[in-house]
Amino acid sequence: MVQHKEYLGHYLEEFDTFEKDFSKVEPDWFQDIRKTGIKQFEEQGFPTARRGNEPWKYTNTSPIAKTLFLPRSINLKDPFGFDSLVQEELSGIQADTFVFVDGRYRAEFSKIGKLDQGPMVLTLQDAIKRCPEILREHIGKYADNKENGFISLNSAFFTDGMLIFIPDNYETQRPLNIIFISSDFCPNLVNNLRVLVVTGENSKLSYMESYISLSRNLTLNNTVTEIFAGKNSEILHHRALRENAEGFHIGMTRVWQDASSFFQSTSIGGGSALTRNDYHVVLGQADSTCILNGLHITDRREHVDNHITVSHLEPRTTSRQNFKSILSGESRSVFSGKICVQRNAEQSDAQQSDKNLILSKGAEVDSNPSLEILTDDVKCTHGATSGEISEEGLFYIMSRGFDKPTAQNILIRAFGEEIIDNISDSFVKTYFSNTIFEGLLPKGVEGIRGE
Repeated sequence: MVQHKEYLGHYLEEFDTFEKDFSKVEPDWFQDIRKTGIKQFEEQGFPTARRGNEPWKYTNTSPIAKTLFLPRSINLKDPFGFDSLVQEELSGIQADTFVFVDGRYRAEFSKIGKLDQGPMVLTLQDAIKRCPEILREHIGKYADNKENGFISLNSAFFTDGMLIFIPDNYETQRPLNIIFISSDFCPNLVNNLRVLVVTGENSKLSYMESYISLSRNLTLNNTVTEIFAGKNSEILHHRALRENAEGFHIGMTRVWQDASSFFQSTSIGGGSALTRNDYHVVLGQADSTCILNGLHITDRREHVDNHITVSHLEPRTTSRQNFKSILSGESRSVFSGKICVQRNAEQSDAQQSDKNLILSKGAEVDSNPSLEILTDDVKCTHGATSGEISEEGLFYIMSRGFDKPTAQNILIRAFGEEIIDNISDSFVKTYFSNTIFEGLLPKGVEGIRGE
């Protein structure tokens, strides 16, 4: 059993009130999504069991299960104002920007250029009215409520989110940036955030999900992103995490790829008490490709868990997983990566890599790459490494006239920049390098970030 039902009654009571609010504005079929979610959540609860709970073996979710988080009310308005961090986010990248504060879309803070006819970039509440057929076809199809309690909780309580629909033969000219902000207004708030991305044939999309905490309150960002990559389409997906040490971030990303599609995802971040980056990419048709990259920089007692699964279902599918962590303080990094090659997936090519740079004696790494291959004629490799700063590399740089702290920082930066360099979108690459990466880098090998 993987259930934890100590506080389930709290969520069931909150759902009764929540459902009454949304029943006034949502159609029956959409309310059925919520009812299915809460029913499944009641059955399974949070994945807290320490035995028989392999997907969460190295990550203890009991602190989440034992906290009475409050779902966002549909009518709640907070007196939110920008600070320098949000201004930096808005101005740091050339993108159409959609801002959500505590789970609700705020048009007055968003910065959107004139979008051409064809693509639909809508809040979910607007999408219900304008293109319900797209939602009915795709939402909930790739993220299964039965998989874990976080997905079912999200299905029950998500207040809003984004639909990005790119039609056939269309290419976005600049990235879309969806910013999810946790403010100081609501203590113990759970933001159940939902994103649905659907691309048509021969289309191209670049977009980013940014998560920012302005609060020192205990918060939970419980996010579900569902992505359908149409035939011969290209999706460049980016996730930036800039959250606080008191918060929790559970991110579920579920992707289905059609024939000859290309999906690249890059996640960069750090800062939360607990971060879970949970990907399951299904290469569902022949000749599809996915590239998953991650760079996470942890300090203090922060915990990041990258749980990655790629399923090769058809022939000539290709996947790459390249994850890195830079650890200071008493932080912990977990990598659990799995490549599944099914019987029909001949000539598949899969590579998996997890590398960790440990900067302090108290940091800890748990790495578990794995392969499940059910057919012949494939090329699959995996590997994991953990280590400290190279003494030879340090000596070489110091011999060129740099002092030891500077030499250490050069090597730390070089270790992480490989992930940055692999970002295909030039706008996002510059932003990630100059803003996200710089802000997260440790200030000293034994130092604490920001001091």
